[in-house]
Amino acid sequence: MPECKYGKKCYRKNEDHIREFHSQSKVQEEEKEKKSPEFSSENEPKKRGNKRTIDKEFEEEEITQKKEAKVMKGVEEAEEGEGEEGQVETMEEYETVEEVVEMDEREEGTADPRAHTYLHRSPFSPQPQSIYSLWKKALHHDSLDPRGAFSEINGLRLVGFFDFLAGDLKEATDDEIRIHARYSTDLPEMQTIMVSNAGRYALWRDDPAQSSSFIVYVKHEDDHFTKITMVGDKPVHALVHAAGDGVDAILDKFYPSSVYEWATAAKLKHDAKAAITRRSKTAIGRPLHTMRLNVPVDKNDVGYRSLGVDLNKMKRTMTLIGESTEEVAKKKKMAELREIGTNVQLANDECDFGTGLEFGHDLFIANYPNLDPMAKRYLAMAYQLLGRFEFGAIVNAHMEEGVRRRKKVMLNE
Repeated sequence: MPECKYGKKCYRKNEDHIREFHSQSKVQEEEKEKKSPEFSSENEPKKRGNKRTIDKEFEEEEITQKKEAKVMKGVEEAEEGEGEEGQVETMEEYETVEEVVEMDEREEGTADPRAHTYLHRSPFSPQPQSIYSLWKKALHHDSLDPRGAFSEINGLRLVGFFDFLAGDLKEATDDEIRIHARYSTDLPEMQTIMVSNAGRYALWRDDPAQSSSFIVYVKHEDDHFTKITMVGDKPVHALVHAAGDGVDAILDKFYPSSVYEWATAAKLKHDAKAAITRRSKTAIGRPLHTMRLNVPVDKNDVGYRSLGVDLNKMKRTMTLIGESTEEVAKKKKMAELREIGTNVQLANDECDFGTGLEFGHDLFIANYPNLDPMAKRYLAMAYQLLGRFEFGAIVNAHMEEGVRRRKKVMLNE
């Protein structure tokens, strides 16, 4: 009988074809393989073709075990005050809520369900690990009212994401989360986490996709052209800043040096200053809020150019537009702002996206209702061009009618 031209590689399994073309050897080999121990039900994991899957499973399990060990080591070092002298918070920053859930579930003595959240919400993520460390500290000192655990520090109260950890915002929509604890002068880069009698402290992210963040401070009375002051890069730096001259007593109570070697006023202030210096080396621009910006700039300086305007003059222009009752004068000054906007558009055309971000910040921080449409337009455009889409979503939610200057900024009030 003739040999099939495909030989053992023949794909046809018709019995007549097999008998006719002597490709029975292929069927015999397949039957032999099926009868081998590798194909028995008792040894199913040994199936051919599954070795890569099995190896991958073992590899993933090994990675998970290493990761858990690293997490637990970080927890122990942070809680026991181990590590090199002068270091603050040796624990890594975790990018998702789920990783922190895994960490907390493995720790002893964290039965309180408020020790972590069981629900991941993208507008609040990612969060730096130091946020969860502070929450655990608050739970330890006041399990009944952890958000008020630090109230002796000028009436300080934990808000924002801490409300979420406490379980208050489980039914909130994404947009409700975006505007929760968001004051009228809170830029999209800001996420307020503490409020005191004098002002508020917020996480500042240059990019919404990054877990790395800084801590900034804003005074309550700054309604227009708010000054944003960086005080460090960890929540404990906010506690030190809020405590003022009473910082030593506060640290002795919440972070005794016998347990936390790094928790001295001198070391924490030095650590905060170092964080401020690090950011200043990469920050650009001269926004009216003084925090400065961080946008990608290539080796050819493409990414940002100065607005090229007198900042004091621009500030006076915005103030006149916001407060004057003379319509003719307001229209004239608005034309001046539109001229700046034209220059911003030219900068966008040449990929200097940071220029539009700076102009949008200035318009926003002026905090006048008749400048809101322009602020929203330039900020939304800048975030779109920079790929910072969550910030764009915050702008849209915050600028909805009746939202930005509402009296109650807390959804849980």
